[in-house]
Amino acid sequence: MRFEEKELAKQKEEIQRDVYKIFKNNLDIFGWDIPENDSKKSASLIIEAMEEAIKEIKRVYLN
Repeated sequence: MRFEEKELAKQKEEIQRDVYKIFKNNLDIFGWDIPENDSKKSASLIIEAMEEAIKEIKRVYLN
């Protein structure tokens, strides 16, 4: 196992928790700001934005 993989094994749960917190915080903000919020639609839009961010990170760091 490479050093990077060992480090990921230590940090993976924290990374996943952080991503979930970002998602949940944004979903909460949608709920506060939109009186008739459709939480599924909001979740879908937030996930789409997060996926776009991941694509950009991949483009910058993996190409």
